[in-house]
Amino acid sequence: MPPKKKTAAQLQQLQNARSNSPAIRTDFEARLAQCQNELAEAMSEIETLKSEIETLRSELSQAQDKCTVLEGLQENSAEKICDLKAQVLAAKEHQTDIYRELCNERRACQHAVKRKSVLNEKIAELKTEQHKKIKEMKELEKEKNLATNHVDKVIKANQHLQNEISNTLQQCEHQLELSHEELKQARAKLKGSKSEIYNLKRKVGRAVQTKENAVKRVKDKVLKESTTFYLLKKGVYSDETWNLVRILVEANVSNENIMGVIEAVFAAAGITAVG
Repeated sequence: MPPKKKTAAQLQQLQNARSNSPAIRTDFEARLAQCQNELAEAMSEIETLKSEIETLRSELSQAQDKCTVLEGLQENSAEKICDLKAQVLAAKEHQTDIYRELCNERRACQHAVKRKSVLNEKIAELKTEQHKKIKEMKELEKEKNLATNHVDKVIKANQHLQNEISNTLQQCEHQLELSHEELKQARAKLKGSKSEIYNLKRKVGRAVQTKENAVKRVKDKVLKESTTFYLLKKGVYSDETWNLVRILVEANVSNENIMGVIEAVFAAAGITAVG
């Protein structure tokens, strides 16, 4: 059965009764204050999340700086390794040159030894002509002494060069081991910094999503509560509902049309009546 149409006077009287109802106005004001408090709490949570995001950004910047320093250390270690390799190659070349000189000196020594034996034979032969060739024998003795001294000097020089080569190789090996250890530590630090940066990025993403979800929940809750009027409270009609029904009855609204009028008024105000 369609509701009866209201006259202009009845509609005006209904509007006045609704605007002058202290129960509804008080309820709306209380709900508005509650929504404002919840909005203030949500804004406080948003400010807290902003400060946490700023902290995470500063930590991310520090981690990036550490990563840059470690990369510089890695480059320096690589340069040191290249220098040490160059020094090792130079030492090996120097050792090769020394070995060649040593071979030459050995051949010279062998030649000198052969020459010494030849001289000894000549000395044996010249003993019979000692008086005639005494000058030649002295010269040969001088050559023998010079050759012997030269051989001794060559042997000493060879030993000294071998000692220098051994010391140089030991130093190069020690420096190379130190460089490998520094490079290993730098790689470990770099790996730790990368994992820390990854974790910080994930925290930042979660914080942003949490802030967006909190703001959305608060907006949905405020919108829902501001556009919903509950006719029943714990299964019983509320005082506001009874006051509204009483006003409609006084405005000569029939019992069959009271609910229709209430729903129409709330629908015109953009409010959903529940109950």
